[in-house]
Amino acid sequence: MVSKTDLDLRVAVSLRTSHKKVAKVTSRFVDELKRALVEDGEITLQGFGSFRVLEYQGPSANLTRGTGKKGRRAGKIVVEHPTHLKVFFKKSPALRSALKRRR
Repeated sequence: MVSKTDLDLRVAVSLRTSHKKVAKVTSRFVDELKRALVEDGEITLQGFGSFRVLEYQGPSANLTRGTGKKGRRAGKIVVEHPTHLKVFFKKSPALRSALKRRR
């Protein structure tokens, strides 16, 4: 796995500049990505892919209550998962083909 620091170092070497300068730029870039996702709900990076915030509801579960002592009836209890937000990523065609060549 490659960390943000590793990416910063690779870019710094490639641009022949300091790691500190690149780290500032990438940190700001990531902050802007987060802000854009929160405000707009979608980001597209040409040649890389797109990120989209969608509401997600997990599966509901049906539980059967067993019969016990007198007076208790068997029945179903439905447990609903609350809706929450998730970030989904969709690869661009360029990234998809690059990953296929990697195999």
